[in-house]
Amino acid sequence: MSDSWWQKYRPEEWNDIYGNNKSIKNIKKWANNFSEGDSALLFDGDAGTGKTSTAEVVANEMGWPIEEVNASDARKKGDIYSLVSRIKQKPTSSDFKLVLIDEADSLGKSSLKPLIDVLKNPPNPIIFTSNDSWKISDSITNKCDDFDFKVNKNTKKSFIRDICDEEEINLSAKEIGQLATRSDLRSIINDLQKYKTGMEIGWDDRDMETGEFQVVDNIINEKKFTGSVSPPDLVHWLDENWTGRVDGVELMRVKQALASSDKWLGHTNKTQDYSWWKYAGEIAEQTANLRISEPYDGYIRKSYPSIRRVKGSSKRAEDLFKQLKQTDRANFRISCDYQEFESVILPMIKSWSDEKKFKLVMNERLDEETYSTLGITKTKYENWLESADLGEFNAEEEDKTEDSSSQGSIFDF
Repeated sequence: MSDSWWQKYRPEEWNDIYGNNKSIKNIKKWANNFSEGDSALLFDGDAGTGKTSTAEVVANEMGWPIEEVNASDARKKGDIYSLVSRIKQKPTSSDFKLVLIDEADSLGKSSLKPLIDVLKNPPNPIIFTSNDSWKISDSITNKCDDFDFKVNKNTKKSFIRDICDEEEINLSAKEIGQLATRSDLRSIINDLQKYKTGMEIGWDDRDMETGEFQVVDNIINEKKFTGSVSPPDLVHWLDENWTGRVDGVELMRVKQALASSDKWLGHTNKTQDYSWWKYAGEIAEQTANLRISEPYDGYIRKSYPSIRRVKGSSKRAEDLFKQLKQTDRANFRISCDYQEFESVILPMIKSWSDEKKFKLVMNERLDEETYSTLGITKTKYENWLESADLGEFNAEEEDKTEDSSSQGSIFDF
């Protein structure tokens, strides 16, 4: 048996899976009733929430051979054709094999037609996994049944207690609560294994939801842990806050590392291959090890990145894209990638009349921060709500919804 507890406690049967009960019930039904032509599945969620292990349970329970493919290795036309060939190939030992396509959000954007075609009538069961499904081509996601993987705090506590009972670990209720703040089960079980071997893991200090301000403290004080901050945010915050903390050769080394990190971010944006993000993040983290002088262990005054003060609207635009892409309402559904949304759709929405934008905000229940990117203020929107004839609007929307199946949506390009 592997020395890793993550492997030791990896689920093998349906009953071994923690959380996502409703999704697991539907996935089990899909597996038990699978026949050629059934839709592929898409498991989306943060790392360590059970996406890949659930796919492995599906294969194990059904007696299907499993063929795993990392989507980041399928970037060229030849790679896509090879992937399609593997999907079509029938196993000799059973009726079907499960094709597991990990990191589907790193699939190339070009030469996807052969994959799209095979998804219209899959000869074998297919499961995609991703951390950010909105980065996947609509041509892929539209042919999948998607499941959002999340693990709530109560499920994490139950998981912790079961492992502690099995490994004879005694934790207080406070320690279990602290450990349950980790973002995923993998982090939890890794920390439990460290604790069992006598390593200090910082019950009261470490939190997987560590924000930008704490991250700046951690790295400048030679601690690598970065919480949940994305690589672009990490580079911006460090670039702003290393200046003035070190100088001379130290500052030069830090700036060189951040410049290298920024090149990887540029490569990510150019290729739309988000698997390169990890290199940008890892290089930025390494600035913690570039100090020559002793780190200052007291309070550090942090500055909000100046570049974000100018470009902060891009995050709000991204949030708006995600909400419109994931909506179930036909009238405001979008079928495009983020680049097209930012360059074509968003300017079009901004050109709408206030009345039309107000209706969009109300219909999609957009929050104040998200709808501010459309030039709408909270006061203007609330004044409109007070004066608008919402009864007439709702009747109008019902008529539109009835016709949507034949007419398509306003964003359905």
